[in-house]
Amino acid sequence: MIPGITAALGAAASAGIPLTHRQLAGSVTFVTGHSAGGEEPDWSALARPGQTVVFYMGIAQLAHITGRLRAAGAPASRPVALIERATLPGERQLHGTLADIGPRANDAAITPPALLIVGDVAALAASAIPPSRSLDVRLRSVA
Repeated sequence: MIPGITAALGAAASAGIPLTHRQLAGSVTFVTGHSAGGEEPDWSALARPGQTVVFYMGIAQLAHITGRLRAAGAPASRPVALIERATLPGERQLHGTLADIGPRANDAAITPPALLIVGDVAALAASAIPPSRSLDVRLRSVA
């Protein structure tokens, strides 16, 4: 943990996920997974392709978040990563899609604190890439 560095940056760096990538995501948006007043974010804006969306404190609302993104037009196949206890001992990463991350998180018993990273860049995570393709994908991602 480094004071002044947001958890999203630390979690993404730890997982090997570039939050922005010139071919996959030109922007990144940080969103709370739940608001005190129950206000909803602009789901259609968050569902657009070509960006990364990072949800803080969203584990309890995971089904709601993934459902709303899909209802707003995000494809079920959009890659996602859940990072539990990022940068801390016991960090765990879980990778999937908007369609399957909920059941996978339940099976893995993911608990807070955890971040949800949504977007094509989530597929670049080091642990999401098969070992035989890891070097090739990493080299292409920095080019």
